[in-house]
Amino acid sequence: MKDAVQQLLQQKAEEQATTRADVAITKERSQRRARTRYLQAFALLVLLVIAVVFAIPQWRHPFAPPGGAQAEHDARQALVFAANLVDNYEHQTGRLPGNFSQLGVSLPGIAYLRTADSWVLSIRANGRDFAIQKGDDKAAFLAGR
Repeated sequence: MKDAVQQLLQQKAEEQATTRADVAITKERSQRRARTRYLQAFALLVLLVIAVVFAIPQWRHPFAPPGGAQAEHDARQALVFAANLVDNYEHQTGRLPGNFSQLGVSLPGIAYLRTADSWVLSIRANGRDFAIQKGDDKAAFLAGR
């Protein structure tokens, strides 16, 4: 009986030692996980900061402005677009608009000059002035003639 009690006490002590060891291991694992999570969060924050630093110039100027022949072609297209707006307004109302705000659009960079029964639209691109007048052939103007 003494052996049985002693064996039971020894078994209980071993279980307590095992339980303490399990608690210590579990605590160490949770601390390791917490450290790993903090390191992951810090790494993600560093990556985010790096991405923002490199992306800000792209956000400010996502596209390079056209230059050379492309800028001239875009200017011609803008003038033909504006000319179509003015012609449509004149066709619908029977008179020329006083300015672009009467057309319901904002066309920055395009100058609109109205005379008694005609108009001239002009723009500056690539160091050159481009102008289209009422009655000009728009297809020829777009082609650069």
